[in-house]
Amino acid sequence: MSSTFLILTCFSLIIEMFIKFILLNDLYYHITVYHEKFVSKCTKLSKFYFFRIF
Repeated sequence: MSSTFLILTCFSLIIEMFIKFILLNDLYYHITVYHEKFVSKCTKLSKFYFFRIF
């Protein structure tokens, strides 16, 4: 009984870590993608305004 409980506890912990890892990975990916889009938009806008001024 105790060994089964221990195995289940370990297994649940591993699953939890795995899920957290996947979620964090996904979140990290989305953040980097949005950041790149944001940066490219900003650079395009700044270039646009720069050429409008001159």
